[in-house]
Amino acid sequence: MVTELPYPRDVFYIDGEERTMPKPLFWIEVHLLDILARVIRENHPEIGIRFTPGPTRRPVLTDEQYMMALMTIERVNPIRGAALSRWAKVSAELASALRDGKIKFTLLPRR
Repeated sequence: MVTELPYPRDVFYIDGEERTMPKPLFWIEVHLLDILARVIRENHPEIGIRFTPGPTRRPVLTDEQYMMALMTIERVNPIRGAALSRWAKVSAELASALRDGKIKFTLLPRR
């Protein structure tokens, strides 16, 4: 599968309840900071992210980087979700056609 999974929206959950506004940056858990840093690295490689020194190397995001990551998640997730939905539909159709004998499956030699 070529389509990547949507980014987690955990920053929009507070005490298990989904909110329309994201958590303040100082409430963000360490694993979410890693996800937000990955969003910035994958979608905005020109922006440098600082990391803490030492073996843990946790990202240190500014408020601007945080908001940029959140806006990127909101922009990219619907596209990725729609692609996953299309993939699931095609996969289900192929599985159904193979099961019903409408199409045959064969392995071809490597050459």
